[in-house]
Amino acid sequence: MRQWYIGDPCYAIKDDRWDEFCENLFAHPDYKTESGDTLGGGYGIEMMWTYTTPDTDEPNNPIELLTTLYIYDSPFGDGVWDVHGHLLGVDAGLLSVLPIEVCDSTDGGAVVESEFRPVFETSKQFPYVALTINKDTQFDTAGHSLCDICEEWAMDNDMLTNPVGDYCCGECFTEGEE
Repeated sequence: MRQWYIGDPCYAIKDDRWDEFCENLFAHPDYKTESGDTLGGGYGIEMMWTYTTPDTDEPNNPIELLTTLYIYDSPFGDGVWDVHGHLLGVDAGLLSVLPIEVCDSTDGGAVVESEFRPVFETSKQFPYVALTINKDTQFDTAGHSLCDICEEWAMDNDMLTNPVGDYCCGECFTEGEE
């Protein structure tokens, strides 16, 4: 099992390296496509990143290592996403999966242990944010409910209870026989 940080990278990347992070992100060839999609069109991008770690044999001589960061667009920018029981704050309009070794802080996000790398999938259509951890995919359902009739997700303000007690979307709602 490996530990990963999930959340907005602005909380995890060292402040003195944030500008470097942004420059690398904006220079990435898949940052923005011709169609206007950003960061891989919901599937994210991989970005190489260097970090230093202490050398156990020579503590005064840190080792520089190369790793991969996984960066995703946060639909609609800043806010909070609730997936896998974690509230993930977003202030830079980004979501990420980072090896814990590169993190300066984990505030605003969460640390998860996973045999496989966690994977976000983001979209401007519901469900907006899905997160897979150890082959278990869950998504943020805030503001949406599942219709008892058609089993489709609908916005909470479009849901009604019919005379027989079904919680249903506006399309499935009927007030009864006249």
